[in-house]
Amino acid sequence: MTTNDPTLRKLSEMPLTCASCKACQATGCGLRSEPFNPALVSHSRRAFVAGSAGVIALATIGGSVVAQDTSTTTTSTALTCTTLTPERTEGPYYIDDLLLRDDITEGKEGIPLELSVEVMDVTTCEPMVDAAVDIWHCDALGDYSGISGQNGNDDTGGQTWLRGVQLTGTDGVATITTIYPGWYVSRATHIHMKVHVGGTADDGTYLGGTTAHTGQFFIDDELNDAVAQLDPYNTRLDVYRTRNDEDNVLNGALNEPGFLLTMTPNVEGDYAQGFKATVTVGIDPSAESAESGMDNSGGGNNGRPGGNNDRPSPPGN
Repeated sequence: MTTNDPTLRKLSEMPLTCASCKACQATGCGLRSEPFNPALVSHSRRAFVAGSAGVIALATIGGSVVAQDTSTTTTSTALTCTTLTPERTEGPYYIDDLLLRDDITEGKEGIPLELSVEVMDVTTCEPMVDAAVDIWHCDALGDYSGISGQNGNDDTGGQTWLRGVQLTGTDGVATITTIYPGWYVSRATHIHMKVHVGGTADDGTYLGGTTAHTGQFFIDDELNDAVAQLDPYNTRLDVYRTRNDEDNVLNGALNEPGFLLTMTPNVEGDYAQGFKATVTVGIDPSAESAESGMDNSGGGNNGRPGGNNDRPSPPGN
């Protein structure tokens, strides 16, 4: 049997295989590490080798093994790169205390959340080492620490709970222990974050450097619905919780990289036992964040907690 499909080639005709024979491009290999070895290839009627570039189908045609690349990836660089994560406003409640610590709960009541943020340098496709991931968010009742006169609730001036910074390791990951955030009028459930680079750790704080990225993380609404029924979040069921598709800061970007947290329960079926959350953020470390303060172009409260229990105005109004 013969084939005229130009995307099919005998593996033995390829001068060298890709590393571990897993990511070979039909047009030729960019990564050359091992000579072709027929013993590594299954001569079954059809086998599939899954590589990070996609799937390469191996088939026996006329007694010869041929490869068909079913991937749309065209460069080896694209295999590990993430794209630049769009920025979002820092909101009105950022405080640059920059306290270095891996646990920011300070005894705050709420469902445990272990948040792991991977920071990738999109200019090199490498994980960022010693990047400072700066996290802050409201508590289960919708309040922020360090703020005076917020939302008609207790004054939290001088307090630092649910705020903190952690440095990324050699894998580009910073992990912070916190609680599942609550919500307040006009905003979906979210966590604020910044990535600082070029600074130094000094006596429990992060000093110097620049802010390369400002963003926010979001959680799937179905999970938010379930958590809202649990203590202490269920004490605020009368407060309307904005959905992700209504949030005027997220503004429809939930499926873009670096926004939606991947949530894994610590105990399947028992959300009260907490979650592990992961997300990858792509940054350009040479850039300086353009986002600070409030962006007043989006309508609504633009990230600021509302002062009543009414539904917020739709975005743009």
